[in-house]
Amino acid sequence: MTSIKRLVDFFYIKNIEIIEISGARDDDSLFSSTLFLVLITGNCQYGEDLAKQLTEMLQNVLWSCGSLRISFSRRTPEKVSKILLKEFSANPKVYIWDGRVGKNYSSNDNCLGPNPHMGHLAWADAFVITADSVSMLSEACSTGKPVFVVGAERCTWKFAEFQKSLHERGVVRPFTGKEDISETWSYPPLNDSAEAASRIQQAAFTENCQIALVVKGGYKKGIAIFDFILRLAAIATALAAAASMGTSDETLPFFTQFFQFEASYDDLPTFQFFVIAMAIVAGYLVLSLPFSIVAIVRPHAAGPRLLLIILDTVALTLNTAAGAAAAAIVYLAHNGNSSTNWLAICQQFGDFCQKNSGAVVASFLTVIIFVFLLVLSAFALRRH
Repeated sequence: MTSIKRLVDFFYIKNIEIIEISGARDDDSLFSSTLFLVLITGNCQYGEDLAKQLTEMLQNVLWSCGSLRISFSRRTPEKVSKILLKEFSANPKVYIWDGRVGKNYSSNDNCLGPNPHMGHLAWADAFVITADSVSMLSEACSTGKPVFVVGAERCTWKFAEFQKSLHERGVVRPFTGKEDISETWSYPPLNDSAEAASRIQQAAFTENCQIALVVKGGYKKGIAIFDFILRLAAIATALAAAASMGTSDETLPFFTQFFQFEASYDDLPTFQFFVIAMAIVAGYLVLSLPFSIVAIVRPHAAGPRLLLIILDTVALTLNTAAGAAAAAIVYLAHNGNSSTNWLAICQQFGDFCQKNSGAVVASFLTVIIFVFLLVLSAFALRRH
């Protein structure tokens, strides 16, 4: 929040063109030529060697500056500030602000006053900033003015990554002491607030889309779960049909010396076909369970659902053919056919017919479940 407030203050100062910088001289010489601002912090390992190096480089470019302002932060090492104060405090072109004590130093000015940082940002023509201050660098780079960095090679971890990103974007250059500060260069100003707002809006839009997708497509997961339950039920009915028909066998209690009256499913090819077909259908249903689980996990995936529709249609066809053929034989067994002299054998083989009838009923229950499965899959494949 503090950083945002400082940015707002900066743009406010820039827009209403405040021409007063705390600690500036009464005349307008400060603004008559290039104002060079040096901001020094102390997060990285800065010592006397860097201070001496910076002093030498500033002396080399001082001729190209109308005025030079040096600003210390609360974290600036005292050994660094002492060297710069000793070198520049008596120079009439140099103004030094010590943020640690809220004090301004110049050749004829040594007083307390408010922090001039926002005014510095508004009126400086170029900046030299130590590489360890992310906030100061960000604020300076939001002006679009030349920004030079010193001490970047001493920074590690997040500071090094930050420096790398700024260099890649072309918004900062290393300070060498050979620059002509009066020669300016520019770049698209960093606008972190707008970029952050844009990313927040994008993230919110993405989240809303995902929520809408879940709300809109949530029924597909429900369909997939119901599909899985129906397949379990179909496995039960198909196995029941195959088992009931496959175990249908009855021998009458009376027989002669040469004849024994017995009825079994393997006496009729239709019933044999029925048992094989229903066993195949039950096996397919078991193998289809993993695909049904995939449809639950990924309810919007069309591939598994389309494969199930095709295979379910084939299984439904086989199931219907077996059930219809067996139903015709069971009808004749119950009612016979006088035109062809077919007797109603169920009057004698009651248990045999009862098992066959149950198997046929179970097979048609499986057919009904398959129809529901196909309808559910069709709904799940709908786009809207």
